Amino acid sequence: MNNNTVPFDLAREPGVKSFSFRHISDNAGVAAVIRQCGVDVVDLSACHVNFDDPAQQEQALAAWRGVEAIRAAWLETGD
Repeated sequence: MNNNTVPFDLAREPGVKSFSFRHISDNAGVAAVIRQCGVDVVDLSACHVNFDDPAQQEQALAAWRGVEAIRAAWLETGD
């Protein structure tokens, strides 16, 4: 995928990166704020789920149940 390609239609599926709410560490809190924004598509960032720890992933993702689409992205510190 090149940098100009988006894997979903932004005109139909406006979404938000969870990284935008990185100051909120609790997944349930971030999910609640995103739902308050009227958004049901989230690009889940590494600051909200540890992609290297499968045991932690299920717990983190439980907070996001009910969000229509969840995508994951790995962001290094400083990105």
